[in-house]
Amino acid sequence: MCIKLAKIFGMIFGSIAGILAILGVIGFIVWTYKEGSFIGVSNFWNFLYASVPFSLLSMCFTLVAIAAKEKC
Repeated sequence: MCIKLAKIFGMIFGSIAGILAILGVIGFIVWTYKEGSFIGVSNFWNFLYASVPFSLLSMCFTLVAIAAKEKC
């Protein structure tokens, strides 16, 4: 049960981190070429900074799932 939850949470947080990173890259491209804002956010770094905690949580859950699988 715990292994399945760790896998699910790892996938969820990894997906959120990936989406935020992609939004940050799109925001950077829009800012570079059009000097505008993307989804009302003029500073694209906000998306990239927001993706860091989700990436760390995803890595932690993935490592827990791997360690629990090897232990069983």
